[in-house]
Amino acid sequence: SSGINAEHGGDQSDLRSLYTVSPGTWYHNCLAWDTASQTRDVYINGVLVSSKATPSGRTLGQDGILILGNEQDSRGSGMDDVNKFAGEMYKLNVFSKKLTGAEIQEMSREKCSVVEEKYGDVRSIKWEDVLLKTRTGTVTEIRTGCEGAIIKQLRDTLQQTKEQLNQTLKELQQTKQEKEKCGSDLESKAEQHNTTKLELAETQSDLDNKVRQLNTSEAQKQTTMEELKKTKTDLNNTAITLNETQAELEQVKELLEKAANATQDCPLNSTVTSHWDLLYSEEFFGETVTTEKLEVLRRSMKKLEYFEGVRITDGMIRFFKLFHDEEDQCPNIQPTDHTSK
Repeated sequence: SSGINAEHGGDQSDLRSLYTVSPGTWYHNCLAWDTASQTRDVYINGVLVSSKATPSGRTLGQDGILILGNEQDSRGSGMDDVNKFAGEMYKLNVFSKKLTGAEIQEMSREKCSVVEEKYGDVRSIKWEDVLLKTRTGTVTEIRTGCEGAIIKQLRDTLQQTKEQLNQTLKELQQTKQEKEKCGSDLESKAEQHNTTKLELAETQSDLDNKVRQLNTSEAQKQTTMEELKKTKTDLNNTAITLNETQAELEQVKELLEKAANATQDCPLNSTVTSHWDLLYSEEFFGETVTTEKLEVLRRSMKKLEYFEGVRITDGMIRFFKLFHDEEDQCPNIQPTDHTSK
């Protein structure tokens, strides 16, 4: 008979009515199922020909026995001759995931393709491993005619791998150059960091110096303020003293004017009638009162020391004779006590 039966976990479907098998023609068959969908799909040459829901909760055990070319009625046994497979089989693979329709179509397009190899670890049972297993019955290995195509594909794969390796080598070289540049940049950054660190330390030192200077300036300012305050007090005291001195000078001026007006009542003479008449001598008259001259007259002329630096004149002598010597007073002038001056 021509056709195929699909069986999964005791659920059997006769698919012979869905397509016709022509002897001598290769067919790509695929059965897909997973626990998530609980749906069994059958593909012939990449085309979905049957889809059926399986009982919920069904799982695929890990202790099964895979039999190729016959049907087992029980675990590893119960195989009948009437169920023997008569034909050629190539590239049986079992995957640990349910393939999509597009993935199955890609595999079905070319018998000699090696597209299944791209699934890596997802391909749990590999055809090349099946060929190494023990065989029973009449099993003959034949040439598939894919050797040249496989070799070409392998060469193409090797070429692609070589190109990828060359590209990877270029990328590694570029990465190395970038790494070296990064290393150089890092060294430069490290130097800049060290320089910046030194500059920061210098700046901190400068700031510390500025703070100390400001503290010193503040102390100097405080000292200057105190000195200015003291100077102001001294100036106020000096102003008071100047005012007092000004008053005393006014009194002296007044006395000198009185002495000048008294000339006609007390005429000059060259006779020494008073110790003040000594000032008429050539040694003193017309000269300036100095420390040396004061020493000569100090014993009898104590008041004269207040006029150090003043030129000795007739009016000055008359003043002293009139107001500081009671024995030589002019008769019409009332003397005044100037001892406090």
